[in-house]
Amino acid sequence: MDKRFEDILKEGLERSLRDKGINDFNTATNIQRGKALTDFYAKEIGQYLYKIYEEDIDDSLCDGKGDLGVDFVYKKDNEWLIFQSKYKGRNSCVTLDEISGFFNIHSRITDQDYFEKHANRFLKDLLIDFKSNDTIQFIFITNDNISRSIEDEFNRLKREHEAKNENIFFELKGLTDLKRDYKSVVSESESISGEVIINVEQLKDTFSEQKRSAYFDLSSVIDKEGKYKSILCTISGNSLRSLWQQHQSKLFNYNIRGFLGENQINKKMKETLAMEPDKFYFYNNGISAICTDLTPELNGHELKAFRCKNFSIINGAQTTTTIGRYKNERHLSEVRILLKITKAEDYKKEKGLNKKIITYNNSQTIIKASDFRSNDDIQIFLENKLPDYSFKGVIPYKKVRYLRKRLKTEKRKENLDVSMESLARALYVFDNEPILIFKGTKYLFDTDSENNGKYWFVFGDAGSEVEMYDTKRLEKTIGIFFLWYKVENKIKSLSKSLKEENKENIKYQALLAKWHILWAYGYVLNTYHKTELETIFRKLATGKIFEATSEVFIERWFSKIHNTVAKCIEKNYKATRKKDGEEMQSFNFKNWLRNNSAFEELVTEFKYMDKSDFPL
Repeated sequence: MDKRFEDILKEGLERSLRDKGINDFNTATNIQRGKALTDFYAKEIGQYLYKIYEEDIDDSLCDGKGDLGVDFVYKKDNEWLIFQSKYKGRNSCVTLDEISGFFNIHSRITDQDYFEKHANRFLKDLLIDFKSNDTIQFIFITNDNISRSIEDEFNRLKREHEAKNENIFFELKGLTDLKRDYKSVVSESESISGEVIINVEQLKDTFSEQKRSAYFDLSSVIDKEGKYKSILCTISGNSLRSLWQQHQSKLFNYNIRGFLGENQINKKMKETLAMEPDKFYFYNNGISAICTDLTPELNGHELKAFRCKNFSIINGAQTTTTIGRYKNERHLSEVRILLKITKAEDYKKEKGLNKKIITYNNSQTIIKASDFRSNDDIQIFLENKLPDYSFKGVIPYKKVRYLRKRLKTEKRKENLDVSMESLARALYVFDNEPILIFKGTKYLFDTDSENNGKYWFVFGDAGSEVEMYDTKRLEKTIGIFFLWYKVENKIKSLSKSLKEENKENIKYQALLAKWHILWAYGYVLNTYHKTELETIFRKLATGKIFEATSEVFIERWFSKIHNTVAKCIEKNYKATRKKDGEEMQSFNFKNWLRNNSAFEELVTEFKYMDKSDFPL
C-alpha cells in the first residue's frame, strides 16, 4: 500500500458519509461515523474476506432506533455475519460497557418477545430467516487502538459465551486488525516472489529402527513419465506459523476461496492446539500445495529441505491461518501437519494439472459455486473482451473491467467494475425470473443443466458449454448489464430521496424489489420489442442509445414499472390487514419477494399491457 491505511480509512469514511448527504466529516456525529465505518469495512474488506456479494451490502446495513446494536446483517449459506461498529475520535476509546453491550446482541435477537417488541422493521426483515440455533459470527469493528484491558475483557466474554453455545463466535477488530485485513485483501492477488523453503525433519523409522528424512516421494508411483512430482512430508506448527507470518495471504494466491474467517472448524482447531497439540496431526486433514519447481537441498546425503518456486497452498487456508495466528510457540512445537506438495510444469491455471488440483482439492460444500467457474474459458474470454466496451450513460464514460474473481482491486472512477456474480444475476433475471436470486446464487453457477443448474443457460448456449461469444452475443451480454446499471442507479437515487423525506412507504419497498424491476424490463423487451432486440442491445453496448436527444426508454419506462411493482406489493399488504374483524397474518416483504404466487400476479399485470405502454 502506497498510502497510509489511516488515510485510506478516512477517505473511505468521508465517501460513505457523502453518499448519505453528509459532506463535512467534521460535522458528522460519532454514530454516523460508526455507520460509515461499517459501510467501509463491508465494501472494502468484508466482501473479499467473508465472500459477501457487493450488491447485497447496502441492503444488509441496519440503522436507526431499534437496531438493537446491529449495524450489518448478512447470511451466507447457513451462517450469519453480524457487525457492530464504534468510531472513536482522538480523545475517546472503546469502553468496557460497549464491549459488554456487544455481547448482549445475541440474547436480544434470540429472545423472541424482546425482539418483537424492540427491533425495528429493517432488522426484522434482515433476520426473517434467523433461527436461534443458527451459526453466527459477531464482529466488533472499531478504529480504536485496542487497549490490553479491553482485549482481555473481550477475550474473557468470548470464552464465556462461546462455551455456552458452540454455534456463536466473536471477533474484535481494532485499527491494527483493520489494517491487517485491508492489506490481506489488497495483496490477495499477489504471488510469492522468490522461493519458499520447506524444512524436512529427521525421524526414526519405527519399523526399520533407522533414522531418515521425514518425507515420502510419490513421483514415480503417480507419474511414470516423470512429468510431475509429488511429495508428502510433515511441517511443524512453528514452521508453518513462520511461513504464514512471512507471506500471509500470498500463500493462498491460487486458492479459490482463501481464509473464510472464524467458524466452528477454527474453534475446534484452537481447542486442539490448546489442549492436545500433539494430537493435531491425527485430527487434521493436512495441507495441499502446488509449485512449478521443486528442488531438494541436501546436507551431505541427507535431505535438509525442499525449495519451491511459485508456491501456493490450494487447500488448507483455514489450518494455515489458524496456526499462523496462534501465539503459543511451546504448543506449536508439538504440532505436526501433513503437507502434500505437487510440482506441475504448467504455471498458468487456465489449463492442465494445476487447475484440476485446485478445483478437486476444494470440492467442499463450504465453497461458493461461483469460485469454481472463475477459470472457465468463457470467463477468461469475457475478461479479455468486455473491456472493449464503455458505459456511455454518464460523463465521463466508464470503461468496463470484468472481475471473474472476487479479489480486492483498487476502484477507479473511470472504471465500471462488473463482477461475475453481478453479471450472472442480471443476465438470468432479464431473460427468466427474479425468484431464484433469493434462493442464493448456487444454481446460477451449477453446471448440471439437467438438474436445474443454470450456469450454461446464463453463460452458455441453451444449457450447453461454450468457450466464446460472437459479437451479437457479446453486445447482448454487456447491453443487459448496461441497462441494469442504469436502472440500479435510478433505484439508488430515488431510494435516497425517499429516505431523506422519511417516505419509506410501499413506493420505497418497491424500489427494494430491484430484481423484479429488472425482470420487468426484460419481460417488456422480450415480449413487446422482440424484433428490435438485436438493435437495442447494439445501441446499449456501443452507447448510441444514450446519444439521443430525447429521454432514453429506460428512464421513460421506469415510473410505470415501479408503480406496477408497488401496486402488487400494496395489494398483498392490504390482504394481510384486518378482514371482517379477524386479525390476519402481518405482511412480510421479504416473503413477498420470494413468493411465486406473488410473482405470478406481477406477471399478469404486465400481460394486460401492450407495446403502446412502453414506446422506445
